[in-house]
Amino acid sequence: MQARRAEWTKQPDFLIFDPGQAITADRSRLLKKHLSRINYMATSNGASLIVVLIPDYSQLFHPELQHINRVMKGTTDELGISFLDMTPIYEETDGSRPNYFWPLDGHTNEVGHQAIAEALVRVICKEFNEQKFHCHSPAASDR
Repeated sequence: MQARRAEWTKQPDFLIFDPGQAITADRSRLLKKHLSRINYMATSNGASLIVVLIPDYSQLFHPELQHINRVMKGTTDELGISFLDMTPIYEETDGSRPNYFWPLDGHTNEVGHQAIAEALVRVICKEFNEQKFHCHSPAASDR
């Protein structure tokens, strides 16, 4: 993980860490432009866009490597797009729970995908309920 964290700091265009105001502003403009186009395509077809950020495991518990999370949150808020950041959910893991990632390659495992699905149901139901459609987000005990 230390090597992955060091590698992220060499990639300012990814906005994983804060590369400074000028690069952040430039990349944020591009992000806004592309998300705006995607959102337009979705809403033009009667759909809602939900952006899900699945963190790299090296970002967990390292707020200095979560700059992109804040940029995404600000951009999606500005555009009125739903945003689900899995970082705080994954960071709530305690020692008794299985990890959300495969140990050797850092990809999301079954437990991580289940957590994403559960969090997405809540976001989707919120969207539906705001549009006056009934949606019930199942409690953990319902599964």
